Formats: sequence, structure tokens, C-alpha cells
Amino acid sequence: MQKERSNSKEKVFNNSGFEGASKLEADLKAHPHLKHFAIYDKAGKIVFSSSAFVSEAEIREFLEVFSHTEEVAYRDGVAFNGKQFDIHRFNPNENLIYGRTTKGDTEASEGFVIHRTNAEGKEPVYYTLASWGYPTLSARAVPEVMNLDKKHVTPLL
Repeated sequence: MQKERSNSKEKVFNNSGFEGASKLEADLKAHPHLKHFAIYDKAGKIVFSSSAFVSEAEIREFLEVFSHTEEVAYRDGVAFNGKQFDIHRFNPNENLIYGRTTKGDTEASEGFVIHRTNAEGKEPVYYTLASWGYPTLSARAVPEVMNLDKKHVTPLL
């Protein structure tokens, strides 16, 4: 069983290879409820990470979710950081998947979003994975993540 990670914003990944890292880090300070925020390329390589996050094996698994059928995605959900997440919204045509943990105490639940960014189906492709804790809801966090992507990931295309 994987150890649960700290909720701290301690930077554990060297973001120096990401040209806009300092601007993104500054923007993330305005969203302290986002526990984790990471950007991956199509191969699952970390491009940017705000904190300790997902193992490479888990990265490959959640990147494959976009190729699943709706039935499989809802049935299997996604797992990362040693937690199982149910998918509440699966829309690969909108490049968006999100959901929440549902086992245990509501106040200990965690939400997630995987947002795929690319130029009309062309390369390169980037994936943003973010998570947040209760009481933040998807209705707040998902649009924030999408706006951060628009500002910081879209220019990479």
C-alpha cells in the first residue's frame, strides 16, 4: 500500500525545464485549495509539478483513461497516490475527466481532474492532473484548472 502524501505545497520536482514555471507557481498561490497540480506530456513525463504526486506507472494508467469507453471509465475509475477515484464526468471529446473519492468520511474526500490540451488533435499533447480536498467542489476547481491550462499550457502548443 502506498503511503499517503503530505498536503504541503513543498516543491519536490525541478521545474527548471518548464519555461513558464515561475509564472505558474505564482498563479497557483492564488489557488491554495489545489493540493496537487502537475502537467505531463503524452509519454507520461513530468513537465511541471507543484508537489510530490503520481508515480510513473500511475501516470501511464490515467493517461490511458481517455482511450477507454464511457462504460469502462465509469466502472473502473482512476487510481493515483494510493487512492481510488470514481469518475463523475467522462468526456474525452471535451478533453476532460473528473471525479472524487467516495469511500470514507466526506470531509476526507478528494476531487481530481485530468484535462488534455492539444491543438485540434495534433501533437504535442499535454495532460494536467490536479486534485483538491473537501470542501472545494468540482464546480469551482475544474474551471480554475482549465483556466490555468489555457494560460500556461496552451502556449506550449
